[in-house]
Amino acid sequence: MDNFLLITALNILGRCSGVASMAVRAVGVARAQGWAGVVAGTRKTTPGFRLVEKYVLGVGGADPHRGGLGDLILLKDNHRALAVAAGGLEQMILGVRWAGGFTRWLEVECSRVEEALAAVGAGADIILLDNLVPQELHAAAVQVKAAHPRVMVEASGGIVLETLPQFLVPHIDVVSMGCLTHSAPALDFALWGLEP
Repeated sequence: MDNFLLITALNILGRCSGVASMAVRAVGVARAQGWAGVVAGTRKTTPGFRLVEKYVLGVGGADPHRGGLGDLILLKDNHRALAVAAGGLEQMILGVRWAGGFTRWLEVECSRVEEALAAVGAGADIILLDNLVPQELHAAAVQVKAAHPRVMVEASGGIVLETLPQFLVPHIDVVSMGCLTHSAPALDFALWGLEP
């Protein structure tokens, strides 16, 4: 039983160290580019291990993003599809803003600049530009910031360490990366004299 607990502890240590190391690398890439924005994780964490992975993202210098669903109101693409039934995006945002209260930020996922501008116009605090190629992302972020300089713009969707530099531009405030958790390799730890 003691060996089982030690092996489990080593596996947890390796997993946590891998996530923290991946976060360190991503933040290092951003700082080497001179980008002062926020590198963040996403909701893509290991089931049952969310709290630990969110913590070690911070240890590695990345922002954990949301700790839970109550930390931020996020309208995803499937919610926007319901906006038609709710009387349009503006009505949906007003309803969500009322239901969530004034203390929570509202983020709206958008895949086109027109959606982003409509969401900000209706009261979104953060625009999540998801799954856009870098050129489209840059153009959309510039337009959103030109119309609403105080809104926060987040880029996400398939961004990995190799492509990260393409997303580090002045009009992007946050780059969130699922790979920091779901693709982080565990570091190898061992205790001498312990048989597997």
